[in-house]
Amino acid sequence: MDDATARAVGETLDHLLLADLTYRQAMPVLYEAAGYTYDYPLSMGAAQKIAGRCRPGDRILILTGWPSRSWLFGDLTETDGPVGAVVLARVLEEALGCIPIVGCMESLVPHLAACVRGAGLILGNLDQALKSKPGPPSAAVAAVTSIPNDLDGAKKLLSDINPSVVIAIEIPGPGIDGRFYTVSGRPIPSDEVPRADLLWQEAQELGMLTVGIGDGGNELGMGALRPHAVARIRNGEHALSTLPADQIVIGSNSNWGGQGLAAALLALSGRPDVFQRVDVERIVNISSDNGAIDGLSARVDRAVDGTPAPMSQHLWQMMALAVSSGLGGWQKG
Repeated sequence: MDDATARAVGETLDHLLLADLTYRQAMPVLYEAAGYTYDYPLSMGAAQKIAGRCRPGDRILILTGWPSRSWLFGDLTETDGPVGAVVLARVLEEALGCIPIVGCMESLVPHLAACVRGAGLILGNLDQALKSKPGPPSAAVAAVTSIPNDLDGAKKLLSDINPSVVIAIEIPGPGIDGRFYTVSGRPIPSDEVPRADLLWQEAQELGMLTVGIGDGGNELGMGALRPHAVARIRNGEHALSTLPADQIVIGSNSNWGGQGLAAALLALSGRPDVFQRVDVERIVNISSDNGAIDGLSARVDRAVDGTPAPMSQHLWQMMALAVSSGLGGWQKG
C-alpha cells in the first residue's frame, strides 16, 4: 500500500472510530492534543510501526482490564478493553503470524480466557503459546497471563516473553501524583491497580515498541496528551496519565480504537479476508455474559460504553469496507 492510500485509509478509520455517539465530548480535545505529537492518522501510524517491527513468530504483549467499581470489587471489569484486546490478538496472529499474549489482573484471567476463545484463538498456557510458532505446522494459540505487581516480576515476565511490541488498551496509567484515577477523578485503591506501568517503563527502557489505546486520556500510554488537554478535560489535572507511548490510538471507546488499529493492520498486510472471520458482537456478548459491565450504564449490559453490542460489529463491517475499497481503489461501474 502506497503512502497516499495508507494515509487516506487511516483518516477514514480514525473518522469512524472517533464517532462520538454518546456525546462524551472528549474526543475532539484528545485528538487535537494528539496532533501535537503524532503527524499521521493514529490508527494507521500505529499499524505501520507494529508492522515495521514484527516478524512471523514474534511475541506481542497486550495489556488490558480496567478495575471497575474497585472500591467494592477486586474482580470486576468493563466490556471496554478486553474485547479490543482479543480482536487485536486475532488479527496479529492471523495476519502477521505473531504470538499474542494478553496480560491482565490475576482475577480477570478467566474472563480474558473466555474472550480469547470468543475471538477464535486456541487458549494455551504461556509455554504452549511461545512454542506455537513458527511452523509448519503452527497453531493459532494465545495465552493469558497475570500482570506482576512488582518491578522484579515485570522484568521476569518481559524476559520470559521477549515481546517485540507492548500494547496497552484501556488499562490505568499513573497521574501526576503517581496515583491512578477514573475519568471522574476518583482514585483507584492502590491494591486494585494492575501495575502495567512497571512493565511499560521497563519495556521502553529495553527498546520495545509501545502502543497505547484509550478513550479518556487516563489510560496507560496517553501521557503525550496531558500538556495539551489537561485544562480542557474534566478532572484532567488528576485523571490524565503521565506515561507516554511511542504511538497512541484514540477511540470513542477503547475497543473501537483497538478495532481501528486491527483494521489498519489488515490493510497493510493485504488481508481484508480476516474481517469476516472475527465476530466482534460475539466477543462483546461473551465478555458481558462473563460479568463485565457496560462502562456507561454500570450494569451487566451487552454494550460498550453505552453503545449496544451490534454497533461494534457494524463498525467492524464499515472498517472492512473502507479497507477493501482502499486496497482495490474506487471504481464505478
